[in-house]
Amino acid sequence: MKFEWGDRQKPYVDHVFHLFDQWVLSKPHKKVRTSPRGNKIITWGFQTISHTSFNQLAELFITNNKKTISNNLVKNNLTPIGLAYWFCDDGGKLDYNKNSKNKSIVLNTHSFTDLGVNIMAK
Repeated sequence: MKFEWGDRQKPYVDHVFHLFDQWVLSKPHKKVRTSPRGNKIITWGFQTISHTSFNQLAELFITNNKKTISNNLVKNNLTPIGLAYWFCDDGGKLDYNKNSKNKSIVLNTHSFTDLGVNIMAK
């Protein structure tokens, strides 16, 4: 598995790295690139080795080599801590306008099908 976050999330990078450190060959590495607008972008990342320990996790999300969401995936497997990690990794405010009174949050699901998102919402 490959992990990568922005420079502001470096403490979180280190936390997740320690969760997977027995399957990682090197510490998180820093990447620096320049955006099309000329801004300096810094990210931190690491990746695990391939290991059979991840097979059970893969089986939850992959069917016939396609990312899928089974009918009871969330109900049977998502814990409060898992939801917190999901939000930390792929969640955020619905509205980043500093004058907004909207306090809603979102869990991003961009790479899932509409059917998969509907299953998760249920």
